[in-house]
Order: sequence, then C-alpha cells, then structure tokens
Amino acid sequence: MDDCNEILREIASTDETVVLATIIDVEGSAYRKEGAMMLFSKKEQTVGMISVGCLEEDLQIRANHLLQQDQYFSERVVYDMSAEDDLGWGRGVGCNGKVHILLEKIQFESDQHKHLIKVYETLKEGMDVIAVKSLHTVPSIIPTNYYIQNKNEMFGSESSFDEDSFQEKRSNKLIGHTYFQHFKPNSRLFIFGAGADVRPLATIAEQTGFNVHIWDWRATLLCEKTFPKAIFIHDDSLEDIIFTYTDSIVIMTHDFQKDKQLVQKLLSKKRYRYFGILGPRKRTTRLLDGKEIPAFIQSPVGLAIGAEGAEEIAISIVADLIRVKRGALSHEPAKDHRDLFSSRSK
Repeated sequence: MDDCNEILREIASTDETVVLATIIDVEGSAYRKEGAMMLFSKKEQTVGMISVGCLEEDLQIRANHLLQQDQYFSERVVYDMSAEDDLGWGRGVGCNGKVHILLEKIQFESDQHKHLIKVYETLKEGMDVIAVKSLHTVPSIIPTNYYIQNKNEMFGSESSFDEDSFQEKRSNKLIGHTYFQHFKPNSRLFIFGAGADVRPLATIAEQTGFNVHIWDWRATLLCEKTFPKAIFIHDDSLEDIIFTYTDSIVIMTHDFQKDKQLVQKLLSKKRYRYFGILGPRKRTTRLLDGKEIPAFIQSPVGLAIGAEGAEEIAISIVADLIRVKRGALSHEPAKDHRDLFSSRSK
C-alpha cells in the first residue's frame, strides 16, 4: 500500500501541528526509495514507514524537537546505512546506502496545510500532482509549488511561476537544492452494487490502497455506517464519471437487467485498467447479447483460487486487481470458477 495517500488524508483531517518526513534522496540501497513519507504527531502517533524500524525512533525525536520549537520549521538529515561500526546506522540493518530525509512542520490552517489538503482532494479525483520544493530555506518553511497535470493548473507558495519549473515531473528526484515529488493517486475501484458481499470487497480493497467508489440504484444501501471510507455514486452523477487508465471496475449488482445496462454504458467509457463481472462466463455472454466476451473483460472476476463465501471471493478479486496493477501475467479464465458463481446467475 502507498502510505502517501493515507498520510495526506490524516493531514487533511487533523487540527494538530504535525511533522512530515520525506525521503528526498537515496545513495546506494535502502528499504524505501525517494518519495516515501511518514507522519509524526505531538502524541507520538505515526502514519507510514521510512525504514524497517531502524530510523523511526531517531526521526520521532527530531520531529518532537521541531514541534517544540517556534523558530524552526524544517530539517535535513542524512543517515549513513553503510557504516559497520557501533556508532553508525548501518550495523546489522542490511542496507548499504545513505538516506537523505526532509522533515517539515505542518501547522494547522497554514498555507502548507491548505496546499496539502488540495493535493489530497486532487488525488481523490484520480489526478496526479507534481510538487517542487526549494530547500534553500531550511530550517525555515520550505517554499513549495504544485502542478496538477490533468488540469494544467498551478498553485503554491509563489504568486507566479510557469510550467518550466516542473521539467522533472513524474520523478521523485533531488537536483541541487530542489526536490521534485510526484504525488500519484491511489487506484480507484468502482464497484457497481452494494449488496452484503460488497462489504468485504470494499474493506480489503481499501486496506490494500484502493480508493473505493460504490454505485447502487438503492440509495438506502449507500450507507456510511456500512461503507465508512467509500465514495458513493448516485444515478444522477453516473454520467459525470471520467475514468482514467488506473481505474478498475467490478460489476456485481446480482440483477441481470441492471448489469446489462451497466455493461453497455461502461464499455463505452473505454478508459480503465480492469473490467470484471461477477458470475459465470455464460451469464456474461448473455449480458453481451450473445457476443464473444472481449479479452480485457475479466469473466468470471477474480483469481481462480477456489474461493467460497463473500470474504474469499473478495480476496480473489483484490488479488486479481493487484495482479493487473503490478503488470503480472494476463488473466486466463479458469474452469473451476464455473460452479463457484453459478448461483449468482440471474
């Protein structure tokens, strides 16, 4: 799971001053690479990981120091993981590199705080954001400018700047005293249907880094108590969805006519990474009016693991989503799915 989105969600929801740690450069090898983030609060609560546990304690001490100091807002620190002596950071760790980390104090309702909230809201819409940080000002506040690629929109510390300043976009890279960071949205999973078997799917998908969006024509099923972290899609906003190449779709309404309408409507959208339909291939063929099932449609949805029950089926679906997301081997429909989903055919 990408900690970045979870960290930004925490920043957006808290009213406390926090410290954001970001790996800005790695020389050699390290557990995490450039762009990895971790959040520290006054209550010594943390979100995310920077290492396997060897650096977190020292970072917490440094974060506490920043939180207690009114005149300091940032710090750069280098951990040499290659040293073998007792005074070094590398003894027994198994890494052989130097890790450069930037610590930034984020005060509630400061410009930094508001900008990061906008980054979070933009990521939730499925759009990338590029940040350019000028590190000349350490230990003061780090001037940061942001660029939303999909909208060609810019915002940030400076009143005016141009797109040329983002020439290193799509990279987490330190060049001189300038750090370029690429914020990527979590992959979005659009689930069509909100029945009881969607609950474990939504939960497991969220735990593995997907932003879950749920549609159902029965408004009473779109309940925050049932799906506390999901974004709900209502009929009047279905046409407004703009899918991207990182999005996934799973159709599981258990209503044949609803599924047929959704398949016809969603196939016209064309831009998505994954398209799965719950139920046997025979049912999917009927949904397509007898036409051959396109190779990109995962039917039956999920990996063939012999899953039984809502929880195991949810695991098989999320496993398949991860397989496609990571670029693993193409999906081959499996015969042992035949009986598993036969009861779901309408």
